[in-house]
Amino acid sequence: MHVALSAEPTNAARWFRYAIGLRSNKLYNEALEAFEEARRLSDDRDPLIAAHMARILDKLERKDAAAHELVRATEGHRLGTRSHQAFAKKLAEVENLEAIFLGIEADASVKPLRADTLRRLAVAFRRLGHHSQANIAFAAAEARNRDNPALYLDWGNTLQDLGRYEEAIRKYTRGIELEPDHPFFYNNMGNALIEVGRLKNAIEAFNTSINLDPSYRYPHSGLGRALLSLGQPEDALVSYETAYAIDPKDHIVRTGLARALSQISDRASAINRLLDLQTLQPKDPIIANALLTTALKAEEFLLAMVNLEIVAKVAPGSNEVLALWEQLFVGHLRDNRHLSCQEARRELDRIVTYAESFESQATVLPKLKVAITNSCG
Repeated sequence: MHVALSAEPTNAARWFRYAIGLRSNKLYNEALEAFEEARRLSDDRDPLIAAHMARILDKLERKDAAAHELVRATEGHRLGTRSHQAFAKKLAEVENLEAIFLGIEADASVKPLRADTLRRLAVAFRRLGHHSQANIAFAAAEARNRDNPALYLDWGNTLQDLGRYEEAIRKYTRGIELEPDHPFFYNNMGNALIEVGRLKNAIEAFNTSINLDPSYRYPHSGLGRALLSLGQPEDALVSYETAYAIDPKDHIVRTGLARALSQISDRASAINRLLDLQTLQPKDPIIANALLTTALKAEEFLLAMVNLEIVAKVAPGSNEVLALWEQLFVGHLRDNRHLSCQEARRELDRIVTYAESFESQATVLPKLKVAITNSCG
């Protein structure tokens, strides 16, 4: 049933309310006409009108027209991030997104899309994991404005997600031309440079980022990663310790710190520092794996076995873990060190529990039982 009016609407707000009523009564084509009239009488960037029209067009299976309106809806800052992500989620289903952008530009009745609108839409795509669509939106944004450094930071990050590191480096370089004192550009470019093997350039980029903002933890961590790749674990350790002091909860920093400690030549110091870290994170498999590696090099077999058990809990059914466990177990018994026969039998029970779910137990467990018999009777 048509919504009755005492008189024809005379302003945008009344046409808008009239359109809402028509939509509620499922008079979709009439509602679209009313929204168009509301748009004509108001700022044609009104995001709410575009969002309502998109919903109606979607119901009418007019997908391209709905996508067109969704893009226009993103022009509204006041809709908030959640709404933009909802629009991006819907737009990700559109196959010809680039054509939608071009169609809006070709429509003389519509104001051109702002570059920042497209950039924010691209960021929403990236957050949702739609990196190819984000790339299209970034390119459309650049066509409208090549002087926004935020565009090149966000675009470079998306290209890194896609594994297109050389392109990402070019975007960061353009961003640096526009804003040479921003530490994020140098840090993110450093990560891309590592991926293409340009480690010395990466180190320069990370150092520049650190000089611009010493409290920014990521370039310290990135510098550590680059130095580790160059085979300089002692220098890498200094960088990771700095990053860890800034944010000890950062998973990437903690991983890098543990890796650096497992590679330095002073194994006793490495073990002591890793044990300090383990006091704070007793079940952390990253720290446990680094302790395992370092303890094996230092022939601290009991410490290695304790940490192997932690690693085994996050690597169920691993033949590599089981083989290492076998090596440690047999080595203990052979050398008659660290494990009493009672402890050895308890350890064997733990290995049996770990191994019982996969095939290697058929070959490994008999060896361990023979080793116990030979050592303990």
